[in-house]
Amino acid sequence: MSPAGGEAPGLDGQERAPDGRGGDRLGRGAVHGPGPRGLDGPELDGAELRGPEGLGPDAARGPEGRGEGGFGPEESGPEEDHPEGRGLSAAPAPGGLAPDAPGRPGVGRGASGAAAGPGPASSAGGSPSGAFPADGVPSHAVPSAGPGPGQGPGPRAAAAAPSGAVPSAGPCAAGSGLPDGAGVSGPVPSEGSSVSGAVPSAGAGVRGATWAEDGGGEGWRRLDRRTSVATGATGAGFAVGAAVPAFLGLTGPLGAVAAALLVAAAFLLLVVCGIAFEYVRCGRTRYRVGGERVELQSRLFVLDRRRSLPRDRIRSVDLTAPLPLRLLGLVKVSIGTGESTGGSESTLELHAVRRAEGERLRLELLRRAPSPDGATRRDGELAAFRPAWIRYAPVSFAAPLLGGAAVGAVMQVSEWFGLQGEVIHRAEELFRETPVVWIVVTLAASALLVGMVGALALWVEMWWGFRLEREPGGTLRVRRGLLTARSLSIEERRLRGVELVEPLGVRLLGGARIDAVATGLTQGAEDKHDTHKSLLPVVPRAVAEDVAARVLREPAAPTGSPLVRHPRAARGRRLRWAVGAALLPALVLTVLGAALEVPALLYAAGVTGAVLVPCGVALALDAYRNLGHGISGGYLVARSGALRRSTVALQRAGVIGWTVRQSYAQRRAGLVTLTATTAAGDGAYDVHDADQGEGLRFAVSAVPGLLEPFVEPVE
Repeated sequence: MSPAGGEAPGLDGQERAPDGRGGDRLGRGAVHGPGPRGLDGPELDGAELRGPEGLGPDAARGPEGRGEGGFGPEESGPEEDHPEGRGLSAAPAPGGLAPDAPGRPGVGRGASGAAAGPGPASSAGGSPSGAFPADGVPSHAVPSAGPGPGQGPGPRAAAAAPSGAVPSAGPCAAGSGLPDGAGVSGPVPSEGSSVSGAVPSAGAGVRGATWAEDGGGEGWRRLDRRTSVATGATGAGFAVGAAVPAFLGLTGPLGAVAAALLVAAAFLLLVVCGIAFEYVRCGRTRYRVGGERVELQSRLFVLDRRRSLPRDRIRSVDLTAPLPLRLLGLVKVSIGTGESTGGSESTLELHAVRRAEGERLRLELLRRAPSPDGATRRDGELAAFRPAWIRYAPVSFAAPLLGGAAVGAVMQVSEWFGLQGEVIHRAEELFRETPVVWIVVTLAASALLVGMVGALALWVEMWWGFRLEREPGGTLRVRRGLLTARSLSIEERRLRGVELVEPLGVRLLGGARIDAVATGLTQGAEDKHDTHKSLLPVVPRAVAEDVAARVLREPAAPTGSPLVRHPRAARGRRLRWAVGAALLPALVLTVLGAALEVPALLYAAGVTGAVLVPCGVALALDAYRNLGHGISGGYLVARSGALRRSTVALQRAGVIGWTVRQSYAQRRAGLVTLTATTAAGDGAYDVHDADQGEGLRFAVSAVPGLLEPFVEPVE
């Protein structure tokens, strides 16, 4: 750097204009003479920001002559000067500009309301650390940490952003065309930058600029505070369920009146606290749908959480409305990417918003460009609820489970009221002269009957008002639910096939259901029975196959195509497994009865073997008859199972790998198990116990070029 008043060419080739203020001015900024620790070399092209006594009016000198907003120990930056000798948005110092303060060039000067432009001394990607005041001008701004000419990066330049720098999107230093006294008016830092006091989100954020009581700025919306009423009603229901046993337990030591008062006080406290917390949560939670991201911000007391999802990775927008929300006209919106992250990081939940707002979000976030393939589109209704389908509900696997749960509930409630002993005594008197076998049969039948009623009620609640439709743009939408309304969306471009599921009881009545094999399906906490991927409830098999064909846009459902039967060796394996599994408990009871000399155990062993062995043999033969595989157009088809027969039609283009397994027994029998790996559905679909040669030929022809390098032709 040349001495003050000397001739030094500007870096950009511009000529000097003497300004009489202790230095020569370039066309943009100024070149000043060195201080005590000046550097020799090319001048810096930048601008000096000065206030009274050579410092910015809001900057306090730090150690080693640095202002509070200065660079790190090993950094140096240019000084900036606005035209007419003023820093940006700063009034000129009385009597002109003071000479340079001792120290390293360009270090030790804060500024009021300046932001570095994209010159050589300013990094275009610096991360600011500071806050915008009310007028939109940063109070401590220096050039960002990018090195300029003659600068080394310094340790802090590579690891941390300078304190108080707010880089603008465009030039805003001297010579950038700003008028005299202009403040920084560029946008907030671009995506990827962050500021002090704000947790970095998906995009940029500035403390005080992304959060306000009016919604936080343009595009921000808040949750509906009526959610607190729905939450209070739900919490009151749970509180009543807990209050009954608590009252019964406290009645003995405290008396009925004292127990009632205590339980009522606890009940009111829990409900009021729940409503208050939910009211605050809804008021302190904001969301925004931007051009590239969906953002969610929540500030509860000392917790400040900010999350976002890229819009191009959103795969599902599901709407759920339990009865309290439905009565208030609200819905819960679940926005998911379909990723399996082991947590909820792939899903944003808005709990809750108005129903119209939820529909708007669903349509906006799932809006896709129309398909250019020119295929015939059959938009509209594909299937709708029919009351005749209810007949399949009592024969589902839920019936015996619900029956057992009902028996357990009766025993638990009787214990709360101190009547369990009386219930057992009444049952003993009722069956005093009845043989044990008939007692077991009667109790099991009673529990099963209760379970069938419960299964019927559950089916009606889940599937009432069912409607499957294809929306314009290629989105399959499922709407269903009596008390809790659900709306599930699946994009056709993510659909890789369908699965025809036939549980044993349903299959005996000729029914089946259709599940989607698709990528990006997000299972919510309320989906306990795999209903999140069901396109159709249990219906007649012919109806299921017709709907499957319409969903896949095929003339006929691939699940109904003829399949290759598996060799007899596969039947032998199933018979051995079934008989062994049936005889094992009988053998255990026999050993215990003989060792303990208990005739009842020997009797139970005989009954167990007589019942389980025929059932096991029948299931084994049925499982063998259900084995099959084949190719139908662009789909590979595999079928297996007895208690739950499953026929999957998977797009051949969706198979990304094959796994070939062969146990010792399979090698001796000439069998092999093939597993088609895919990114959709369950991730893997098996072809069990196929003939070794036939199975390998099937895998090679289903996905050409994938398995050939690992197989050899046999002559």
